[in-house]
Amino acid sequence: MGRHCQWRPKEFFISQAFEQEIVRKKFGDTSWNVKVLRAVHNKWCQYFLASLLALDILCLVTELLLDSYHPTCSVVIASCGASNRTDGIPPSVHRLLSTEATCMPYCLEQPHWVHSLHESLFWISISILLMFQVEFLILFAAIRFLFFRNVFYIIDFIVVTASIVLEFSLRGPAGAEAGGLLVVVRVWRLFRIAVSLSCCCLLFKFWSEKKMKFCVACRF
Repeated sequence: MGRHCQWRPKEFFISQAFEQEIVRKKFGDTSWNVKVLRAVHNKWCQYFLASLLALDILCLVTELLLDSYHPTCSVVIASCGASNRTDGIPPSVHRLLSTEATCMPYCLEQPHWVHSLHESLFWISISILLMFQVEFLILFAAIRFLFFRNVFYIIDFIVVTASIVLEFSLRGPAGAEAGGLLVVVRVWRLFRIAVSLSCCCLLFKFWSEKKMKFCVACRF
């Protein structure tokens, strides 16, 4: 009788202990791969990453609050067009009405401090995401293709990479034209980071109680 191959989901949720054991057997106890992996999974390193997550959440919440109190130009134009709507009038006529003198579309210039704060928050958030990208590269260099055996690493890498691309793509004039999409992306990122922070808090609780025998990747 031939051998039957069965797909086991647990193989895609590798524990930290199992991951370190594979790397130790493949490269040796004194290899830099094992040392790097232990450093990345160190408790204090995870505390630092959780702090970055909390800071990113704070930046995102602040940006959303700024957008609500100091809307961008595209938001003001959309609000102006919506205020002219009358039952039974087609959307094309609504756009014509928005050009009337009673409600001219306009761009509300943001205060200088709002623009400066947006700029600072943007680069802080990008810096945090880039730090996570560096972590992924270090992990990949240490564990090689074992990186793709952990679905959490893959998901988190895709999400962080997509966030960086979207942040740069929707920045400036392109972001003003797709402001709604940018808000959706930020809310989605906020949810993702909030869930990952909760996971980290649970992980720290296990550490403090010394009841954790193995752990999976923390974020997401």
